Amino acid sequence: MELIYKTLFEIKLEHEYFLTGEDGINLFSEADPLVRQTKLEQAFDLGRESINRDVDFDFPDILKGSYKEYGLKILPSWSGCKVLIRVNQNILPDNSLVFEPYFSLPPALDIFILFIKKANLPDAYSNGRIGRPVPSIYLFSNENIPDAKVFPFLVNSISPFDSGISYEQGELAVDSSNTLQEYFYDNGGNLQQKEITTAVKTFANENDRLLVPGSFYYTLTGKTPVTQLDISLKDKSGNVIKPFSINQTEPINRVLLDFSDKAGQIQLSGSLTLPDAIFTIEAAGNNGYSDTRKIVFGDLLYSIFHWGAAHLRPRVTDTLFNLITDEGLIIQRRDPLGVWTNAPVFEIPVKSRFGNFRYINNKGRELTLNPALNNFLYKENNVLISQLPVSLCKYYFLVSENGGNVTRYLPNPRTYEIKKDDFQRIYFDIVVPESDLFPVLP
Repeated sequence: MELIYKTLFEIKLEHEYFLTGEDGINLFSEADPLVRQTKLEQAFDLGRESINRDVDFDFPDILKGSYKEYGLKILPSWSGCKVLIRVNQNILPDNSLVFEPYFSLPPALDIFILFIKKANLPDAYSNGRIGRPVPSIYLFSNENIPDAKVFPFLVNSISPFDSGISYEQGELAVDSSNTLQEYFYDNGGNLQQKEITTAVKTFANENDRLLVPGSFYYTLTGKTPVTQLDISLKDKSGNVIKPFSINQTEPINRVLLDFSDKAGQIQLSGSLTLPDAIFTIEAAGNNGYSDTRKIVFGDLLYSIFHWGAAHLRPRVTDTLFNLITDEGLIIQRRDPLGVWTNAPVFEIPVKSRFGNFRYINNKGRELTLNPALNNFLYKENNVLISQLPVSLCKYYFLVSENGGNVTRYLPNPRTYEIKKDDFQRIYFDIVVPESDLFPVLP
């Protein structure tokens, strides 16, 4: 018997680092999803690298057997992956060609895909907090978990700006005029903002970081010392699953939260599925400390070697995200006129790390600022640092001036060792020789 496999869906992990061209224009300037897919195909044809250089996509080992029984296969694609399904093909009376799963898919079947890091580079060049209370990794879904999605994106909405939060450089928030901003710090440690003007306004963000292990350290990230702290784990109905209370004379830095004794109640498994598996951590301490966040306990998905995971269901709340039609067919089909409807392509846009460049002389001598770079760099002690942070890119190397639209080529970092200074700036060191561009003091 002939085995027929067709694409059930595709995920495109679209990273600004790889998808910004030499002209500085990136994929997210395109509003039309079909145009974005065409741009991805063009980048592939040019032999460009994608996130697949540093990330593998695979089913969790523990689920591979059951997925095989449903006729599912996973294959890498350029900047993402495809999930194929074994099908029977049928020609309808109107000459349409449709495909029915060979093995029926339950509507509530959870299809999980792991994003496995080949090295730690994705953490270095991807935008995201360095310090966070919970060591969570990404969980993307075609279901409203926990928020409603906007087709074709699998990411959650970005939170409004909150003056009570200590933002890290590059963190995203929506301001009072509903404008998406990227936040950073100047050389005085003052919080500044830069509007994101691309057509795509939704990106992977801290609200997508849901997956945690059954035991982890909760880290306090506020600047005010906390000596008394109460933490509660609550289910979706607000019932307390397990409380913790700490009271000491010394400031609390972090607390071990061990929920292994509650595994049967909280772990994502066959008996506990999404969205019921979404819990809430609530923390309250003295000196006004307060923190609330959604989490999913997923020991079958969580690992320090995983960048994140995706969760797909055949049929979900928003029918635009369905993998299966009302008739039980996959989305891919050919109509009577010979026009094809392709399988759904879901997108996960990712911003690059937003870092300052710090230039250091290769012989340890003190650099002096070339007047031509007055609007681009600050002189700080013996080194020079960019006045504005730069979104890391593989193919675009221009640095913007402060207060204008001029850009110029300056050396970019060759490695991505993240550093942070007293002004809360995230920066990358770049060693440069003495030159007209980077003169040294006599």
